[in-house]
Amino acid sequence: MRNRNFIFISFLIFFVNFSYSQINSFIGTNLNDPLFYENKIKYITDEELINSLDLDVINSDSIRLYLNNKDFVNVYRELGQYFSKKKYQKFIMDKDNLLVTFDEIEKQIKSDSGFMNNIIKKSESVLKNIIDGWGGKTYEFDSVIDFNTIQFGHIGKYGFHYFSWAQVLNYMYILTKDEIYLKKLENIFNDWYSQRYRVKSIYPENDIIYYELGLGGRLNIFLPFYIQNPSKLNWITNERMLKTFLGTGRWLYEVENKLGYRTGNWQPIGSYALIMLGLYFPEFKEAKEWVKIGAQRILEHLKYDYYQDGGHSERSPGMYSILTYCTLRNSYYLLQKFNYNLQVEEFKKYFIKMIDWWISMITPNGEMPPLNDSHRSTFPKRYFLEKVNLFDDYSGLGILRTIYQANNNYPLPEYTSINNDSSGFAIMRSNWSNKAYYLNVTYGKFAGYHTHNDLLSFEIYALGKAHIIDASIGRTYDDTLYNLWYRTPHAHNTISLDSKYMTTKYDSTMDRINYCGEDVKWVSLNGIDYFSSSHKAYHRYNLKHKREIIFVKPFYWLVIDSLKGNDCDWIWNIHSLDTIKKQDNYYQTTDTNGIIIYPLNNYKVEYDFGMAMVKNDFKDDDYKKINWLKIKKENNKTDCIEVIYFPYLSKNQNLNCTKILNNGKKIIYDDYEDEIYLGGNINNMNISSDANIVIIRKKAGKIFYSVIIGGTYLKYENKYIIKNNKIGSYEYH
Repeated sequence: MRNRNFIFISFLIFFVNFSYSQINSFIGTNLNDPLFYENKIKYITDEELINSLDLDVINSDSIRLYLNNKDFVNVYRELGQYFSKKKYQKFIMDKDNLLVTFDEIEKQIKSDSGFMNNIIKKSESVLKNIIDGWGGKTYEFDSVIDFNTIQFGHIGKYGFHYFSWAQVLNYMYILTKDEIYLKKLENIFNDWYSQRYRVKSIYPENDIIYYELGLGGRLNIFLPFYIQNPSKLNWITNERMLKTFLGTGRWLYEVENKLGYRTGNWQPIGSYALIMLGLYFPEFKEAKEWVKIGAQRILEHLKYDYYQDGGHSERSPGMYSILTYCTLRNSYYLLQKFNYNLQVEEFKKYFIKMIDWWISMITPNGEMPPLNDSHRSTFPKRYFLEKVNLFDDYSGLGILRTIYQANNNYPLPEYTSINNDSSGFAIMRSNWSNKAYYLNVTYGKFAGYHTHNDLLSFEIYALGKAHIIDASIGRTYDDTLYNLWYRTPHAHNTISLDSKYMTTKYDSTMDRINYCGEDVKWVSLNGIDYFSSSHKAYHRYNLKHKREIIFVKPFYWLVIDSLKGNDCDWIWNIHSLDTIKKQDNYYQTTDTNGIIIYPLNNYKVEYDFGMAMVKNDFKDDDYKKINWLKIKKENNKTDCIEVIYFPYLSKNQNLNCTKILNNGKKIIYDDYEDEIYLGGNINNMNISSDANIVIIRKKAGKIFYSVIIGGTYLKYENKYIIKNNKIGSYEYH
């Protein structure tokens, strides 16, 4: 089993664009008032805390008596007893970051030996102050954890303060009721509480303690810890925890209420935290307003943070679309469980659309494409099951049977290939099996900090494995290669300019103003898929890149690239986990289950290596070199390159590609012979058409399939194979 449990629960550690999401000013809020900030949030007195509570709701004669005597020690002890006796359902995040009951998490742990063993191992380490934190780094401390140590790194320091590494102690106490885990987490919290205002922030605009991700991340750990059994806690812990909750709620309320809706993933996390605090602690006089504004913001993010096709606005399928779904879903789930007056159907339709988008994007390997700021990992099938369990919708869930090998009779999606045109991902797929041929090409607009410079890049899966891959993302945002490699065009299967044109060796910037696929064309028929788009992200070099992809189902892809404008040297980048070797006039991966890369142009080819995270376990063997094939265009040569991608199961696969008349290509393999014509005005001895693209497929010398795109007719040997009065796309079987 992959170690997703505590890695992905740390999804909050990945930063959002500061200019995009960070609040540089609190104008319009009480946070601008130093007295409010200090006295109402940071340094809450006993009197202030008690005044914030509705004592009529608590209805404790003992607490009133102790208050009259100003005996706050016993007040906090009684509050611990009160919260221990409260009758409400208790929830915690599970290994897939979905909110579940304490009973459910106990069942999950006991039913999954890998999960249990991992929890036991990690909890024993935490008991010894040996902590797996940011990006798989291990930190060791003496008797007290130093929350201000320099060893965390820049972004890693923020990540450590989310406390996701401490969740194992919550799990172990729920599982065993052994107070050693409760007491350890209590000690950790108190050490942090004592040190928290000495912790130095790395970025002045982002306080480590008071910002949305930090407050939301810690609350996911602190709240389940506190509600387990506060009567077992020291009175000082009860005091500090309640003051922490009150300060958290007040800070978040000022930000979420007064500053209004803000796109991105920070605000949903802050709003979810407000909902949690308000629902769990109606004893706070401010609780109702916390829930109200939290729920309002959650609904706004459901409405405005997603494209029409269900893709998330940050365009990171394997990371931030999941992060935001979990946050929004958990908010909905919690509001339901606490019987909050919800617009159930209004919420429901958005969640179904998100899951449908994931269904369209899922690879045959069960991965979500690791594009932009995303890791490569198996996509949890539980997210798909949510469609059934939470929203009572079965459509498209046959993929659980075909890809995940689950036992069900759910229907498959009604399509195979699809163009998600609002989020900017086109998917070519032969079928819904786990051996399917699959290509995903990204062409959407620049979507903030998490966007890589990967316009028109693609991945290819076939016959049970990934053949052409994206480099994904490094270990953390502290990785020195994050900006120098992972975000650059070179790390993706697209066109990049030679480094001599760049300001650094790996220039990480395309022109963001012009960063978007244009002139998109999409055709999906029984026998072929066709995608075409261009972009002007190299506008400063007066270059326009156009990419066409033809999927001849279910055998291979033809990818055609052209650059128009200034005469620059450019590189056609191809990445694979497998070793790539030259074979006569083509290139081939060395694995038995491999892929042939067949350039139809005579270009200079170089071999190199890049880095990639091939899984998200953060183990050393998951962070490895990948093979990098560079097909290089140099000055005074044509600005077009055509490449065939042909997956195979046998190294003895016979493939021959040649150029023929009228800008045609002939591809011969097995018993098949395909002729592909591009550019229109096709007229030779045997074939004529007014279409932009013509494909004729023969077997044993006889035509069994043909297609035209952007035309009205196709004639072969003076006989019409296809004839229509309207320009369009037509196929003949």
